[in-house]
Amino acid sequence: MTVMPCLAAQPTSTNMPLHRLLRPVADGYPASMDALLQFLLRMAFWLRKRPSRDHALVIAIVVVVAAFCVGFEAMFGWPQWLTLERTPRTLLMRP
Repeated sequence: MTVMPCLAAQPTSTNMPLHRLLRPVADGYPASMDALLQFLLRMAFWLRKRPSRDHALVIAIVVVVAAFCVGFEAMFGWPQWLTLERTPRTLLMRP
């Protein structure tokens, strides 16, 4: 009886863990990765190495502020003074 070796136990060419290979580079993630895969990889990384308490607090504050803004807009609507008005595209004629 032969036992198939685990795929994860196979050595990689660089001998680096997968999350190190897929870390963001200077110009972002590789072009072939879609947004959902990036999000899932980030969440998997966070499960293995949890953020510090301060980092988690900042994330929680940002989420609460964003939820407050969305709820405020849902209850009271978008304020008129925050609405941008399009200006017509005209050429300025100088004398």
